[in-house]
Amino acid sequence: MTKTLKVTYLRETCVAFDKGKTYIATSYDPILKCISVIDESQEEYLYPLGRFKIHGDYKELPISINVFRE
Repeated sequence: MTKTLKVTYLRETCVAFDKGKTYIATSYDPILKCISVIDESQEEYLYPLGRFKIHGDYKELPISINVFRE
């Protein structure tokens, strides 16, 4: 199992990411279909798969099930 993957942000530059810059993905949530990425603030948050070009197989990342409470 892969521990991390490189991912490149595809959208326009925003607070969390710069367009075209490479970041590190650390886990995958198969229920939400999101990856956990370390952003510009060095914090780790969930993001939809379509925002990134993923360099490798994201399904090989450690699985992280995230529970949301209302």
